[in-house]
Amino acid sequence: KILLQIERLWKEGDYAVEPNNRIFNMVINAYAKSDDFFAARKAFDLLGRMKTSSKCQPDIISYTSVMECLSKSADPKAVQQAEELLDEAFRRYEETKDPALMPNLRTFTMAILTLAKNHGSVVKARALLTQCMDLYIKTKDPLLLPNEYPYNYVLNCAANTLENQQEAFK
Repeated sequence: KILLQIERLWKEGDYAVEPNNRIFNMVINAYAKSDDFFAARKAFDLLGRMKTSSKCQPDIISYTSVMECLSKSADPKAVQQAEELLDEAFRRYEETKDPALMPNLRTFTMAILTLAKNHGSVVKARALLTQCMDLYIKTKDPLLLPNEYPYNYVLNCAANTLENQQEAFK
């Protein structure tokens, strides 16, 4: 409600508070922390509004927070949507080289968590972890250094697989 009010006031010429990335990201993050059944859908809507805004564009925090919503979603398309968001973030980063769009450990972790919670492919989860590690080795960016969370989520993905679990753990 507050974001809508800020946007309305801005359109009416009250420039005291600008509807910027930080405000949008706070609302998306609030959805990610909520137990709202429609949080992922609402977060996606906000991400879409950011993409069409002349005032702000999504950054890696936006993408990652939407993926966090997807990790809690029961939507059967959650895995595909998380993968598409990660691809989009990478694509936008490659096009712009904007550090604010560079995927980080949290981004990879949320994508892997979405796979783990939604019976996604353990092969894809492992590939994402490897991609994160390779990117860390290439860039030496400490924001990409994997910790225990993505490893645990890959193991959870193997445990939750609907495929052959023994093969998944290998």
